[in-house]
Amino acid sequence: MTEHDGFSETTSVLKGFLNIFRIAGRSARREYVSSVIIILFLFVGLLLVARLAIVSYMLSAINEDDHESKNQILLSFQIFEWLFLITFPVLYALLFISTVRRSHDIGYSARWAVALYLTPVLVFLMSYAIGMVNLFIWQRIDHVSAIIFIYLVRASLVVNLFVIIVLCFWPSQPGPNRYGPNPNEVSP
Repeated sequence: MTEHDGFSETTSVLKGFLNIFRIAGRSARREYVSSVIIILFLFVGLLLVARLAIVSYMLSAINEDDHESKNQILLSFQIFEWLFLITFPVLYALLFISTVRRSHDIGYSARWAVALYLTPVLVFLMSYAIGMVNLFIWQRIDHVSAIIFIYLVRASLVVNLFVIIVLCFWPSQPGPNRYGPNPNEVSP
């Protein structure tokens, strides 16, 4: 690897980080991969903290004698729930924005990314609505439909992950397209 390539990789990572909030334009493979790695690293970190919070809460529930520490863990768990509810959609939106720019780079419109990222959200909202109707109107809990919807949400997220991996390897459309100039081509 030459110095120029190392410099190019560093600028791609920096460019991916700086353009993470910009939806217009094109995103080359290196830039997309760097932004996806940053976002997925934050996702995994968030999920690990979620697991630790759940385990600590469950362990505190076992020891019912120490009410003060149990209340502190419960409070920290509730705070974490709110942070998770705020952070997870933000990270999901950032991943969507990066995918839109990458779709532009290979010549596709943002409609593909909207369909891809909206599907798990709609399945989740539909399952939540059906669960609330079952609980409050029919006064019962339907475990079968809940399990089906959980697996549908997971399946749609697996499809999203597969498409993200494909987009990491798909080459850029050569030359300029309707979304802007090719980010891989150096202008004089």
